[in-house]
Amino acid sequence: LFDQGIVSPNGVFRQDPMFLSENDHPMNVSKLFESDKKTEVIYKIFEALFTGGSLCQHDQNITPYLNATRSLYKQIVSVYKNSGSERIVIDSKAFQMHSLNSSVTDLFDSNNESNICLVTVSWLKKEASILFKNVKHPW
Repeated sequence: LFDQGIVSPNGVFRQDPMFLSENDHPMNVSKLFESDKKTEVIYKIFEALFTGGSLCQHDQNITPYLNATRSLYKQIVSVYKNSGSERIVIDSKAFQMHSLNSSVTDLFDSNNESNICLVTVSWLKKEASILFKNVKHPW
């Protein structure tokens, strides 16, 4: 976003992110990133925070989104230093759920592009974290 000139060095948007083009869904930042980056956990977290909800009032500065993304990433992704190679290793595995194998209930209340269910599992810590965002229309 900084390299593309959409965000100034101080974090302020140079273009209104709500209206990047007439054809885009509001707050759709996905077209600004390469497709291989969109599969990364940190992108999924950023997108979930940045797109907000049905009554979202976005900020004119990207810094709070980046800080929140970084903080949440550190909470749900586990890393450790390999003692033999001294390299940082990501312990967590991430899974994005789109639906439940159930005829009783749906995972999400609506079919909204901003809905996400991201599960990360740390094998060393033996814990799982869930990032769940279910956008509901207010009316």
